Amino acid sequence: MIHLLRRARLLLIVGLFTSTSWGRVAACPACLGPEGPRLTAVQKLIDCDQVVLAHLTPDPLSFRIDQVLKGDATPGQLLTLRISEVPQFPPDETRLILLGHSALSKQWRPLGDLGEGQDEWLKRVIATKRTLEFTEADWETHVAFHWRHRNHEDPWIRQTADEELGRSPYLAMRSLQPRLDAKILLEQLTDDDNRDRRSLLVLLLGIAGGDDAQSWIDDQLAQSSRRQETLGLAAMLVAKLEMEPATGIDWIDQNYLSDPKRKRTERGAAVMALGIQGTANPDVFRPRVIAIYRELLETRSEFAGLIAADLTEWCCWDFATELQRCRELSPLDEPTTLSISRYLEARQRLLSDTD
Repeated sequence: MIHLLRRARLLLIVGLFTSTSWGRVAACPACLGPEGPRLTAVQKLIDCDQVVLAHLTPDPLSFRIDQVLKGDATPGQLLTLRISEVPQFPPDETRLILLGHSALSKQWRPLGDLGEGQDEWLKRVIATKRTLEFTEADWETHVAFHWRHRNHEDPWIRQTADEELGRSPYLAMRSLQPRLDAKILLEQLTDDDNRDRRSLLVLLLGIAGGDDAQSWIDDQLAQSSRRQETLGLAAMLVAKLEMEPATGIDWIDQNYLSDPKRKRTERGAAVMALGIQGTANPDVFRPRVIAIYRELLETRSEFAGLIAADLTEWCCWDFATELQRCRELSPLDEPTTLSISRYLEARQRLLSDTD
């Protein structure tokens, strides 16, 4: 895994990831996939100026407010949605529809459907801070709360738990280690119903550790390598580094970054994995990762954006020459150019402040 988000890392090959403090963290990129971060239901709730629980009515476009959770709406009030906003989930009169109102668009939108009797869970979720306000302790409390609800009987609560875990920083996920059971995680990984949360489960498996987990990860990496598949590759490489901190970086360098047969997307997943662990476990990984980054900037300028984002977050300011050369000599895409520019501008501001 914001996830890539805990800041706003460059959306490039697979994710985003940039910030210099926990308060700006938004997610582990290994969980996000190539499309980058999407707002979770909880984030949408936070953004709404009004939130209500409502029942379906015979009119498919109308909902009657049952309970006001946020804002100044009135119980019993009828809300009419646009056709494009009508919930896509199957109508069920026994479930309540969570509707949120956007002050910007001035529209009500469905956020999910919830069984009755979940008031305490809902109050806790609505009280969630904005991502920018989160501290390290907040993130650890956040992942612990949603971890407890991953197997909840209510499907929307289960889905929300997975979303919130997936958007959490990898370092926060690591705080779950005492609660994790590798055997259970391996069983879940073989269940096709868990395909959508596979990357999250892989990250958690690496944190859980153990011989069985390590054997499974190595087997999956071997299969992925033979097929040159990249789906979930970043998460598997993060897990390998987690379980093999002494040898994992050299293995990734030899088998991915230095292997001329690897596709760009495979190398991109490897760079992402190094960045995640360089952030989460700097004492163990960062010096070696920085050395690899310096080598990559000489030969693989297409990863300059990802590298610049990490270096900015880590306040590592001695790469100006290498990054300027990449920007001047190579035809780079706009996100990469922007990431390099942000690094150089941040460095220049720091130098100006110290004059």
